Amino acid sequence: MYEDLGFKKCQVTVLVILLLGFFVGTAIGQTGKIAGRVTDAKTSEPLIGANVVIQGMTMGASTDQDGYFFILNISPGNYSVTTSYIGYQTITQQDVRVNLGKTASLDFALNPTVIQGEAVTIVAERVVIKKDLTASEQMISTEQIDRSWVRSLPEALETQAGMFRGHVRGGSLVETVYIQIIIPGSTPQRLKRSHC
Repeated sequence: MYEDLGFKKCQVTVLVILLLGFFVGTAIGQTGKIAGRVTDAKTSEPLIGANVVIQGMTMGASTDQDGYFFILNISPGNYSVTTSYIGYQTITQQDVRVNLGKTASLDFALNPTVIQGEAVTIVAERVVIKKDLTASEQMISTEQIDRSWVRSLPEALETQAGMFRGHVRGGSLVETVYIQIIIPGSTPQRLKRSHC
């Protein structure tokens, strides 16, 4: 009696394994893939990073350093596949057939093209803050001088901050001051030199 139960358990286990194998096998074979290469039409050099996209889907790929690409898990059917690369024309191949468990081979040869753009005019402006400037700086334009009352360069300089009687502030003999602070009861320290 116990022998019959052991035999039945073995049959059920084998049946379950066969059914799981069948369902997994059919699930794996439910899709196909598209693979190929994108190259320059004139030089046959691979185009690295070209975009390959299946139209109407969110599936696509970029080419590797040798120009190869592959798109996995595509349901069977006919698709339009577009490839694009900056500086090259965009090409679409229609009616690309994807079969169950098969690889559809698809190669693209792109021709270089000229990218048309608008002319851009850039107007340079003076930098407000100069990071490498370690002192203050003032600029005066000829338009500012023309609008003011000054008639000579020394008069124009006198109107600027930091100027005093024709000298840059702190640069004349009457403005230079040396301050020495002596604290009573302290002795100056002498530096000892070591010989190497």
